[in-house]
Amino acid sequence: LLTSVFLLREIANLEQGLHTRGVAISRQMASAAEYGVFSGQHDTLGALAATAQHIDPDARGAAIIDGRGSLVARSGTLSPSLWPDLGPIEGRPLGSNVLLFIAPVRRTALPVDDIYAGSVSARATGPTTLGHVVVEFSLQEVSAKSERLIAAGILIAVLGAGLGGWLALR
Repeated sequence: LLTSVFLLREIANLEQGLHTRGVAISRQMASAAEYGVFSGQHDTLGALAATAQHIDPDARGAAIIDGRGSLVARSGTLSPSLWPDLGPIEGRPLGSNVLLFIAPVRRTALPVDDIYAGSVSARATGPTTLGHVVVEFSLQEVSAKSERLIAAGILIAVLGAGLGGWLALR
């Protein structure tokens, strides 16, 4: 019973860790892509998309989409035909082995104080969505780790029960 509780807890921790990493990477990429999407720097955005796979080995691909819905940069293996409508998504299953993360690329205007006129010259407006960052994470490594944990847990439980039984007979 204790082995089952610990195994379920550890598997949940593995899945939560993958989810947290996916959210963090998609949000960081969206923040870093703001100027590249705004100015149309496709080379910079391509390098940014490729960075996702270097940051985390579970990231199987990343894409940056502009405000018109055009794919501006792409890296790795992606499944665009399975993507839902673009909008904030934090860990939606996409098939059996993929988690999808979508973060909006937003441009924000900041208020600027004009020290000579004594007033605010530019009013702060709400963020404008310039595009989206899409990151797909593979669940294969988490599944493999879960299977190894389950195998180790079963082995420990069987050895513990065997040792306990042997000691009881002795």
